[in-house]
Amino acid sequence: MISPRLPFIKFRVGTFFVLVVPVIVCRFLHIHTRRDLAIEGTPSGDYAPMAVTCPSNFTVRVPQADSSFLGNGEAHYISQKAKNSTRIWRAYLSRSELTDFDIEKFLNCEGVAGKTLPNLGLALSGGGLRALFGGAGTLHAFDDRNDQAMQEGTGGILQLANYITALSGSSWLVGSWATSNYPTFTELNRTVWHLTGSKSYKYWDAMKSSPKAFAQAKKKSKAGFPASLVDAGAYILSRSLINDTHHGSRVLFSSIKNTTGYKDHSAPFPILISTSRHDGTYRINYDTPIYEFNPEEFGISHPTLRAFIPMEYLGSRMTSGKPMEQFSCTRGFDNAGFVMAASSNVLSRPGAQGSFYFSWNKILEKLYDKLTKHIYDEAIIPNPFFKMGDGFGTGKGYPDRESEYLYLADGGWANEIVPFWPLLQPERKVDVIIAIDYTADTTSMNREAYTNGSSLYMTYMKAKKPGYEGAYFPKMPGSPEQFLRKGLNQRPTFLGCNETHAPLIIYLPNYFAVANTGTPTLKVDYFAAQIDGFFQNSFAIATQERARNQWQNLMDNSTQEMLERAGPIATTKWRSCLACALIDRQLKRNRTPRSPQYISKNHQPFTQHTPEDYSLSFITPYAIIPAISVGDTFW
Repeated sequence: MISPRLPFIKFRVGTFFVLVVPVIVCRFLHIHTRRDLAIEGTPSGDYAPMAVTCPSNFTVRVPQADSSFLGNGEAHYISQKAKNSTRIWRAYLSRSELTDFDIEKFLNCEGVAGKTLPNLGLALSGGGLRALFGGAGTLHAFDDRNDQAMQEGTGGILQLANYITALSGSSWLVGSWATSNYPTFTELNRTVWHLTGSKSYKYWDAMKSSPKAFAQAKKKSKAGFPASLVDAGAYILSRSLINDTHHGSRVLFSSIKNTTGYKDHSAPFPILISTSRHDGTYRINYDTPIYEFNPEEFGISHPTLRAFIPMEYLGSRMTSGKPMEQFSCTRGFDNAGFVMAASSNVLSRPGAQGSFYFSWNKILEKLYDKLTKHIYDEAIIPNPFFKMGDGFGTGKGYPDRESEYLYLADGGWANEIVPFWPLLQPERKVDVIIAIDYTADTTSMNREAYTNGSSLYMTYMKAKKPGYEGAYFPKMPGSPEQFLRKGLNQRPTFLGCNETHAPLIIYLPNYFAVANTGTPTLKVDYFAAQIDGFFQNSFAIATQERARNQWQNLMDNSTQEMLERAGPIATTKWRSCLACALIDRQLKRNRTPRSPQYISKNHQPFTQHTPEDYSLSFITPYAIIPAISVGDTFW
């Protein structure tokens, strides 16, 4: 194995990066006028981290009890956010058109998430720019700063959410949004991203930036830290998505804590995730560790090890939970662009077969093997959990315990492309998860595609494996094929309504409602009208209302049926159904029965009841997928 402490790859790989990466990833990007700048915080004044003296008694935090799983920073954030959310719940519920429901009685206690108030999480799938645009449009439909969302009754859900998880393409969205101090999503698109313009200009503009990207990675290597192609990619991502005059080189992920939105606890607590390739080899399966980045900590929640380190000390060299030496600690390693790049490194996957998988190997075949040994295409981080998580017998225990470095890959490479895992940790007490799924579950990443629910299925199966029983997930159909046959990929679905341990899942798949948003994962050229189409389509799905603009004129019911591709829009009072789902777990804690109006008038015509579970799936008379009669058993 090539030591990551060796100097960064020489000119050949630099040339490779200059020629290939901008063409694939960022040739579409062009920066215009910026809004409020991101907060800079790197101690070195540049991208390169720096070694610092370790704090006294500095150790890896290993939770010893349920009450200590959350770090102090996260626990304080969630506590304060819940206390501040009572008025938001009151305003939201007053617009939900619930009857036979006493809002003041429901809110008569001090706000405590998961105890006296519902604890809501948002999970945004990967999927390249498709996931970025679609996720942004969906969150825009939940934002109380959006007047149209307020009219439709969905505005405020974003402000009620305590957590938001993301990976791959959605990590770009959440990272850009958080470092920009949580603007509206239309403002983020208009003033920070600017992902439209002349293709030829954007292509050459990205090409010109590549030498600087490679130079950034070399600076990190010369400072004595492991560097890779991901560090060069971080430059282009930061330059494109982070609102900073220094192209994001000085903006840290931990700097999010200094934004006013974070200090005011007005936004969901952001968590980005990545997975690892053990020693840089292709060994990714359900048991592969999932690592999470949040503004407070970097950590792992695995059956063999649950451990965390402060985010500002990411990159510190540790062994058995303690610094290797007095000056083994590091500051400035958590560059925001690097964190987003680590979560979204889709262009790696050596050893994979078949047309679905895409890697640098596919571009230059054997040449890439000779150049990189499949190590330098991953985000390399000194492993803070080195020599931790002992097991019994060979191959037991924490999978990366013998690796001095972590080789982090795209968070969705274990096929859990909707990042449920952080929200399933029982200590976080999440009641309901809105899953926004923009995955592409077809045979190629280069073709138009929509989801088939595979990510839900993978997480469901993982939660049933030995050692993972504490992470409960609602019951699922027997296979993604059954999921498709029931049409659950073309309408909102509630999963786990009657389960006692698992959170309730509100599943919002990407489907053709008013516009085509099934673009290929590797598509990089978008025009303003296409981005508008994403916002309109995701708004229609999230609100179950047809967009009131030119897209509606193009997609009346007869056209929808003729095309045989568009999914339905519910005719029920969606705002009421959605509100009922959000408060359902809290009603159970309060020992308050579900409203008779909720069951008999709103949901019954649009649900499929089974003896085991109430899984609510919204349909319409003109749905392409045939309606399933009440009583059908499909779980």
